Amino acid sequence: MRVAVFVIDGHDIDLYPDAEGAAREIEGYDAVSLDYFGADGTVYMATVERPEWGPVTLHRTQDNRLDDLVQLLRAEAEDRGLSLPPETPDDPETIWGALLAAQQEKQGRRRSRRRWWKRRAAEALPKE
Repeated sequence: MRVAVFVIDGHDIDLYPDAEGAAREIEGYDAVSLDYFGADGTVYMATVERPEWGPVTLHRTQDNRLDDLVQLLRAEAEDRGLSLPPETPDDPETIWGALLAAQQEKQGRRRSRRRWWKRRAAEALPKE
């Protein structure tokens, strides 16, 4: 069974379809300093083939931090000033999807306001 994996570096969070995909994507970065959580809460540990650079492998551990992952994702939405729908369940992938949707909606409103201000500014300028 493939489990999606969250790669977390501070406030930078990415979701990959599985551990292999995440490992391929982070190859060459400081992989051992990042946090890895499966969407089911499983904690992963990274090993790098060479001391600083090289292929990365993510290994499942026996540790499960599902509650911590849910809290982290909800806190991330709050830190970004996003409101998740109240019916959003405590499922990491669902929370992540709702967070991204709320972020896109917020960015769309910002763009719309900018267009409105530009239009108003253009109308206010004297015509030559």
